[in-house]
Amino acid sequence: MHDCAANAFNYGIYETDFSNAGPTYVSFADIGRCDTRESIVSFEAGHTRMLSLALDSS
Repeated sequence: MHDCAANAFNYGIYETDFSNAGPTYVSFADIGRCDTRESIVSFEAGHTRMLSLALDSS
């Protein structure tokens, strides 16, 4: 499992009060020693979707 997907999965397990009115959008930033990753994920009750993933290795 990719690091950003694991972060989203972990968030979805512990944050359980998602609105039924529409998706909740969350941004995850992973700033490491060698690279930086940013992901955008949407959460709905019983459904998760990875919308975007960006990587900068400089």
